[in-house]
Amino acid sequence: MYGEWTRVQGWTAGVGAGLDTGGWHCSWCVDPERIRVKLMSAHNGDFPRWGDYPAKLNTTYIRGLIKRGLWFNDVTKLKRYDDVSGPPSLFANRNRYWTLIHNVYEDSS
Repeated sequence: MYGEWTRVQGWTAGVGAGLDTGGWHCSWCVDPERIRVKLMSAHNGDFPRWGDYPAKLNTTYIRGLIKRGLWFNDVTKLKRYDDVSGPPSLFANRNRYWTLIHNVYEDSS
C-alpha cells in the first residue's frame, strides 16, 4: 500500500514452480568520483540521503568504504561476488567486469 514502509528485497521472477533471480544491476559499481556525483544527484525522496552529509562526499572516504566493503552507514557489509555466488554472465564476461570481481582498492593503502 502506498505510504507504508516495506523491507526491500532482491528482484525475483517466477520460473516454473520456484523463484529464480530475475536480474541485477550495479549502478554503484563506478569509480569514487562518480559515486560522489551519484550521492549529490539523489532526489529529495531518497532516505537516507547520504549526499547531505559532507563527510560522505569525500572521495578518500569513498575509497575506504570500497576497500573495506562497507555501505555508507559504515556498518553494513556489501556482498562480494565470487565464482560461486556471482551471476553467470558476470564470469562469462570477466574482461568487461574485472572491477566488479576484484577490489581495486583492497591492496592499496
